[in-house]
Amino acid sequence: LADRKCGNISRKDRLYIEERLTSFSTQACPMQKSSMVTAGGVDTKEIKAPSMESKLVDNLYFTGEITDIDADSGGYNLTWAFSTAYNVYKALS
Repeated sequence: LADRKCGNISRKDRLYIEERLTSFSTQACPMQKSSMVTAGGVDTKEIKAPSMESKLVDNLYFTGEITDIDADSGGYNLTWAFSTAYNVYKALS
């Protein structure tokens, strides 16, 4: 299925994909009193700003917490994730 465009997928294949996407179960973890991101990831010195493209590999882009950034809780990391995703979108549009 990965090599086909969406318009070329049969009804049977669409139903298969739907079943695979909706038939798994998860368990919720108890909330922790505080949460922080884990430091580490792709060094920002190896990423072109603002496109977020790798300086080492053409057409490889990074967003969010895959990059080596960390901040206090409170939405900062969500802002980084959304902002970098938007920058990649703009670079590829």
